[in-house]
Amino acid sequence: MMQDTASPPDDSTATASLLRQLAEELGAASVLTGDAIAGPYVEDWSRDRTGRCLAVLRPDSVQAVSRICQLCAKAGVGVIPQGGHTGLVGGAQRETADCVVVSTARLKAIRGIDPDNMTATVEAGVVLQNLQVALAGHGLEFPVSIGSQGSAQIGGLVSTNAGGVQVVRHGMTGAHVQGLEMVLADGRVISSISGLHKDNRGPDPLRIAIGGEGAFGIMTAACLRLTPSHGTTATAYVGCDGFDAALALFRHVRGRPMSA
Repeated sequence: MMQDTASPPDDSTATASLLRQLAEELGAASVLTGDAIAGPYVEDWSRDRTGRCLAVLRPDSVQAVSRICQLCAKAGVGVIPQGGHTGLVGGAQRETADCVVVSTARLKAIRGIDPDNMTATVEAGVVLQNLQVALAGHGLEFPVSIGSQGSAQIGGLVSTNAGGVQVVRHGMTGAHVQGLEMVLADGRVISSISGLHKDNRGPDPLRIAIGGEGAFGIMTAACLRLTPSHGTTATAYVGCDGFDAALALFRHVRGRPMSA
């Protein structure tokens, strides 16, 4: 009797099988391969570095993100989360095509705005400027402002713990995160979003993901603390003759009321 001498599937066969299964479950339009992978998916804002990947996946729900992580974990394929891709350090790129990029651009729902509680629960792909426009109708704002707010996404702000131009006054992004929803590497979905300002049930392990650059999982949603929007602002250009004078001016301004 003849023995089966066929070799086990090679990496390319396993990869093709994974991509085929992802396309079947997510829809072909959600899986980009080959020449469709270009531009922002492989280049950061400065365009001085080009990355590579097996595919770009564009899920539109937390359940889809969970399924991606399950399948990739089973296949042993790495996952790189990617938001608005406005960074300058190559954090959402890889030099070898041995991973998939998971874009959060389609996770763009504002799940809810609570004016009384001054919170908003938003998905990771919500663009900062779009959030500010939605909040303006409630007399509220998210107190983090950055130059790339027209393309930067909330998931990226939280994952990098962005500071922005109001960081001295309001603090880093992490200071305004009340809860997170995240998908772990094995596909489990965990959440610390409760909607409560006073939530002392115990430590929130998900806070380790703030500034974690996606190392602990893919952030899919966040509950954000808001502040009242400012009716008027004033800008002054002040010259100081030294660092001590500048610091004295800062202390003087900081000690005055910030609103009328």
